[in-house]
Amino acid sequence: MKFFTPLFLIFSVLIAAFPLQAEQGTPYEPDFPLGLDPDVFTVPDDNPLTVEKIELGKMLYFDKRISIDNTVSCATCHHPQKGFTDQLQFSKGFQAKTGDRNSPTVINSAFNYFQFWDGRAPSLEEQAKGPMENPVEMAHTLDGAAQRIASIKGYKPYFEAAFGDNQVTIDRMVKAIASYERTVLSGNSPWDRYVYNGETTKLSSP
Repeated sequence: MKFFTPLFLIFSVLIAAFPLQAEQGTPYEPDFPLGLDPDVFTVPDDNPLTVEKIELGKMLYFDKRISIDNTVSCATCHHPQKGFTDQLQFSKGFQAKTGDRNSPTVINSAFNYFQFWDGRAPSLEEQAKGPMENPVEMAHTLDGAAQRIASIKGYKPYFEAAFGDNQVTIDRMVKAIASYERTVLSGNSPWDRYVYNGETTKLSSP
């Protein structure tokens, strides 16, 4: 007599051996200022916003060690005190090399359909990779940048909190950086209050 193991028993054994990972981290809900449409704000399904991932992303965003010579961070060309730009006609990167464009602001970049001035990156995650391997900007390689961060022990608990283990990969790095950048939102300007609330006194006379 042949014996056939029911499929549900097979699946039960597989699930016990390889449990599905629950979503890691504390969900983060953006606070949208007046003038920004939450319905237009999109987050990739494979990179949900979490408090832990945003915290890690902020650390990476300001860390110059991502560059080949430890002198250039994301914030070098997109600094909060300069409107998340560098206020230069042409941005400067590795060894003060100058590019042929200025740095677009990170503010509200989560609402862009494409990233970079020429729109070559379809997401903030893909955009974050570009400067790392650009010879004029950070002059590193993606693998080299990931290895550099992986060698820094202080990052281990932050990757574990954000992703469930302390493995450092370039995909995790750019997911974290993009998550932080999605929190850089601005609105509620006099123009917004005029357009959306009808506050005519908020604008000066022409």
